[in-house]
Amino acid sequence: MTEPARFNSRRARQAIRKGDLNNHPDIALAIGLATHSDDPLAEEIVVAQFWKGRQRNNHVRVTLKRFEGRPIVDVRQHFVTTDGRSQPTTRGVALSLNRLPDLLKAVEKAYAKALELDLIEVAS
Repeated sequence: MTEPARFNSRRARQAIRKGDLNNHPDIALAIGLATHSDDPLAEEIVVAQFWKGRQRNNHVRVTLKRFEGRPIVDVRQHFVTTDGRSQPTTRGVALSLNRLPDLLKAVEKAYAKALELDLIEVAS
C-alpha cells in the first residue's frame, strides 16, 4: 500500500490522520472546482502569435494568463513538434500586467528608432 502524499498544511495532515480526506472532492479532477467561470484568466488567452522567421518551425506567442495566482503577460517563443503541436521554450519574458504599459512604451520606442534608422519600412 502506498503512503499518502505529504502536505504542508496542518489541516491536511490532520485530515489524513483522521482518514477524512475521502469526504472532500479532488479539485484537480473536478474541472468545475478548479476554474472559476467569473475569472477571465481561468484559462490562458492567446492575444497574438506570428512566425519568427521564414522557416515555419518557431513562432512567438503573446498570452495573458495567471501564474501563481498573479495575472501576467507572457511573450514566449514556441516550437512546433514533429506531430504538429506547439510547445513553449525557455526563451521569452513574463511580466506582471502592471508592467504592460512599460513594455508597450519600450516596444513603441524600438519601433520608432528602427524607422528613424531606416532599418524597417513603414507598415501599411
